[in-house]
Amino acid sequence: MNAPAQDWHDARKRVIGGSEVVALLGSDEGFVTEWELYHAKRGTMPPREPTPAMMLGTVLEPAIIEATRQLLGWHPTPWAEVQIGPCYLPLAPGVSWTSTERGPLLRHESGLGGTPDGLVVVDGALYLLEIKHASSWALRDWPGDGEELPTGYLCQVWTYLGLLGLDEARVAVLCDGELRTFTVEAQPRVFAMLCDETRRFWARVEAGDEPTPNPSRDASAIVRRWRATPKAGAVDWSDSPALCAMVAEYSAARDSRLSAEKSEEAKKATLLHRMGSAERVIAGPYSVSTAGNVLRVKEHK
Repeated sequence: MNAPAQDWHDARKRVIGGSEVVALLGSDEGFVTEWELYHAKRGTMPPREPTPAMMLGTVLEPAIIEATRQLLGWHPTPWAEVQIGPCYLPLAPGVSWTSTERGPLLRHESGLGGTPDGLVVVDGALYLLEIKHASSWALRDWPGDGEELPTGYLCQVWTYLGLLGLDEARVAVLCDGELRTFTVEAQPRVFAMLCDETRRFWARVEAGDEPTPNPSRDASAIVRRWRATPKAGAVDWSDSPALCAMVAEYSAARDSRLSAEKSEEAKKATLLHRMGSAERVIAGPYSVSTAGNVLRVKEHK
């Protein structure tokens, strides 16, 4: 049932969102890992600062929704304007909702939930509407050279379809001024699997069973959490050969990087000095050019 209006971010802490659930599958496609998500839901992870790409997506979403109306002839309704109820939009069994400024926040009994981008009527039929913004460079990393949606997006759409009990979704992607559309069918078995994974994850959160971090993917989150942790006293790792070895490896890697950076800057200065007024030079199989204070080297094959 409807709960009193409250901040969307606070309400979302109690659900695994459609954009987050892919992290529970061990996929590298999501923007968050299971370790970071675990600490975010326990309240032990400082929030991320919005990136320019995230802010741009938020700003462009209403415009893309309107573009589906004007360019495609669709009839979209932004999620904030959607009304939930027997006479409006019914929900799938086991799904409740909370009123937020961004529209109804859906929550399955498993703890899986989220807020879709909207609904759309196409040729008289009702569909889930999802909006994305991507550059042509980003699309090159999508399956089928941009002809298929990434797994993370698919999991998000399958989640919302399962929550709403709808059969299909229309996904509109703005890419370098071009509006691309995708059709995604509901996958009840995948939705059930995502619900099971969500139950297992919430059980870990409640039990304090921390997942193992991935040093490569979790590096920035680890630093962000470490900076917010109060510091006191000292710890002696002398009895841990593994940690001592890791410290030595880190020190060597840092020294190597600093040495390489100094060498790079020295060689860059020498090349710029020798180039004089030239903006481009040919050096055997290499082409050297400048862009501001950046020296670009391209090997001809």
